[in-house]
Amino acid sequence: MTLRHLQIFLEVAACGKMSLAATRLFISQPTVSQTISELEKHYHTKLFERYPKGLVLTESGRVLQDLAQGVIASYQKLSETMLSPLRILPLHIGATVTVGACVIHQILRQFRQDYPQADPRIYVNNTQLIEERLLDGRLDIALVEGSVHNPDLLVDPIIRDFLVPVCSTDHPLAQREMVPLEELAAQPFILREQGSGTRALFETFMEERGYQLDVRWECTNAGTIKTAVMDNQGISVISVRLVEEELRSGKLRVIRVPGGVWDRSFSLVYHRHKFLSEDMRHFIQAASSYEDSHILELLP
Repeated sequence: MTLRHLQIFLEVAACGKMSLAATRLFISQPTVSQTISELEKHYHTKLFERYPKGLVLTESGRVLQDLAQGVIASYQKLSETMLSPLRILPLHIGATVTVGACVIHQILRQFRQDYPQADPRIYVNNTQLIEERLLDGRLDIALVEGSVHNPDLLVDPIIRDFLVPVCSTDHPLAQREMVPLEELAAQPFILREQGSGTRALFETFMEERGYQLDVRWECTNAGTIKTAVMDNQGISVISVRLVEEELRSGKLRVIRVPGGVWDRSFSLVYHRHKFLSEDMRHFIQAASSYEDSHILELLP
């Protein structure tokens, strides 16, 4: 059974005669008759009563008529939508938490300015979950702070970022000229959740030097981390971008430790087999042109 079967059936139902339906559809009457016969065999039911003055739908025929009209209407809408030169599909963009909090909104502003017809949809989560969605096709492209290792994903570092250890202004470490890593590691930490690129970078750095961290808080929200640190619940390691306001206002202090500024990049990531649509290209251009060199002023 095909759409053509349904189109012929609906025409016969509308005019009540196979000969007239054949004329309207520019096909032969035997073709119309064969199509109706095939439908009746396929559905194991009689669709028309054959009366001398014409054809009348049976109860099964009326059911098929109602359903077939919906199918044909949906197919026509599908064709019109897919073939329209003005068709705009959503661009599903992933952003990790740090990127979502301090970078993505500025990139989107430039993206909409350059490509106003785009329809961006944003999903913010940690690097691990962003990677999963890129691989299964739920995201088209992403800007992430963590490391991505799957060979099916292309990674392009485009924005420089720095992690710094921070504490409240009245914390004992706040006024120290330099804090050894051993002493830093002994502090209670307030960190991002497992799967976060920020946390992975710092934990790996400390573990490679033989230090285990005392993680007291695990948070997915940067605002919660900053509030807890300012309340002296512990210290954290966080993107300097996320604490710019607090550092400038004196609410937080950077702890000076050997090697205590961790240089990293925010990276554009997409599947290597992904077709680069025009809106994807415009987003890549907007992200690649992002600049904020003033962030270097905050580093110790």
